[in-house]
This record gives sequence, C-alpha cells and structure tokens, in this order.
Amino acid sequence: MERMRDEDEESEEYDTDPEVEVEYETARIFVNEISSNYYSMKDKRGELRDENRVVSWEDTEWQEKGGGQVWNKDVFGSTRGGEHVFDKTDSLQVHILELAPEGESQMHVHQNEALMYILNGTGYEIHDGKRYAWEPGDLALIHGGCAHKHFSADPDNPARVLIIKAKPMYLFLHLIDQEYITPYPDEPIDGWEDYEPDEFGTATEIDLEPAHRKALEKVADLAPEVDHDHPHSHHHEYSHDHSHEGGEH
Repeated sequence: MERMRDEDEESEEYDTDPEVEVEYETARIFVNEISSNYYSMKDKRGELRDENRVVSWEDTEWQEKGGGQVWNKDVFGSTRGGEHVFDKTDSLQVHILELAPEGESQMHVHQNEALMYILNGTGYEIHDGKRYAWEPGDLALIHGGCAHKHFSADPDNPARVLIIKAKPMYLFLHLIDQEYITPYPDEPIDGWEDYEPDEFGTATEIDLEPAHRKALEKVADLAPEVDHDHPHSHHHEYSHDHSHEGGEH
C-alpha cells in the first residue's frame, strides 16, 4: 500500500475548545485504591505474587462506545463502569480499540502520553489537525496534550489497535486535565448497522498482514516450549560436577 507522506497530507481544522461532557452511569475508577494492614504492604505484595499474569481473550468483554462504530476491550488497569476486571498494574492502562469499517472515534485530549500498536486494518490519526496514516505493524505515538482522533480507512474491513498508556501514574500526580472535544458517533456506518468486533475473528483468528505474522513467528521461535503438566520443565537443571568426589576440595 502506498502511503502519503505527512507533508503531503491535508490538515483538518478542529475546534479544540471542549464542548462535550461525558457522565458515566456508574462511576469510572481511574486509579485503583492501594490499601494494606501493614506498613511493609506485605499482604499487598503477596496478592500480586499470587495473581495470574496472563490475560486471555475471553477474560474481558467488548464494550460498544458509539454508534456501533467504536468498540473497547479493557485488558489491564482500572476499567470503565466501576468494576475491576484486571487490576494487575497500578501504573499502566492497556486496552484494545476496534473501529468498524470506515468508523471513527471521538476527538479527545489527555495529559498522559500513549502508544498505539496497529494489530490489523488501515487507518489514520488526526493529531492537532495533522493527519498520520497507519497500517498493521505500525506504532503510533500520542503526545500528552494532543487533541486526537482515530479513523478506519478501509470500507470493507475493521481496524483493531492495542493502546498502552501510563494514565494511572499521571492521575496519581494530579495531572488530570482531560476532555472530550467531540462526542462518540451516535449512528452506525451505512451497511454496517449490525457490526460486532469478533465478526472478523478473535485476536488469534484474524488473518494478519504478512509482516505482522512474521514478527509473531519470530517471537514464537524464541519462546521456550512449556510442558503444561510440568510448567517448570523448561528451566535449566544444573547438576554438581562430581568429578572431584573423594578428592580434595
């Protein structure tokens, strides 16, 4: 796919004065409470050690965000809706965003930076009025304080991205300036009125672009095979050298 250079892409003007307020039906938890019966927080550390470290695709549900065009799946961190699904980390928030074919998100701004890894689909960003195109395998950076919006550019296929940000850390420091500038869409895309995210397959079933598939295969080659009946079987076992037994040590 031939991609336009940034300097050739048209800028779009947006009024960056916030005009939209979003009120949740149930209070959203932005920062998790950290409490302990001990100054050493040994009970908290014990809880963290005992928790599972892997999130399965089925562990969290898709949330429809606007007009059937925008869908969200929380992975790590505090969650929308006031329920903690996975509180594995108090420093990062990780979620998956899916845009229906030719769908678009809301325009919003926050102080924390964010990284957006493109899993599949083609689309573009509008950051402070400037357009940036992306495709599978790309990594997009969203600067703090940048008014931004996400777009799917393919009329026949959705776009799915993984977003990682340190929002909880920023909020802990009272860096809490964040606003919606335009709302989520309230109407579906023509022809995609009944769209749902997994219609094109789950994360493991989507036909990924060749470059992305190659990267996944490389990671798989590096990972040790694990015997699930003996999960520690891949660890190296070191034996003592007995060649000096009976001799001087």
